[in-house]
Amino acid sequence: MYRFDPERPEEAGDVDAVAEAAADPTGARLITLTVTNRTAAPLAVDWTRISVMGPDGRARALRPDTDLGWVPAGATQTARLSPFTLAEYGDQALANEGARFVLEVPMRPNGELKVYRIHLGAHVAPLKERG
Repeated sequence: MYRFDPERPEEAGDVDAVAEAAADPTGARLITLTVTNRTAAPLAVDWTRISVMGPDGRARALRPDTDLGWVPAGATQTARLSPFTLAEYGDQALANEGARFVLEVPMRPNGELKVYRIHLGAHVAPLKERG
């Protein structure tokens, strides 16, 4: 069983926008991303360039399950990003204990390209067998 804790929240938001994420690799195998537009203009999110970098240093593309378009001024939009798959059991799963993942979300608040980064620390807990 995995649990992900956010780290370095200062990189995931500013006066223009905020990005928040929750990871669920053992259930739906996705990341839920919530973007809040703090500006008075529509916010362009480059949904096709969102990626997650794992502890191996490789970036993997994530895609929303639906085309979300722009985030209206002052609005919040949620996307379900996939695939986010990790080993479910055994030594491969336990090797992810303490691993760091970085979700990179490119956005253009007020027309200026910014990459918001969400740092997630993985914690692995063995599932107890039912007796």
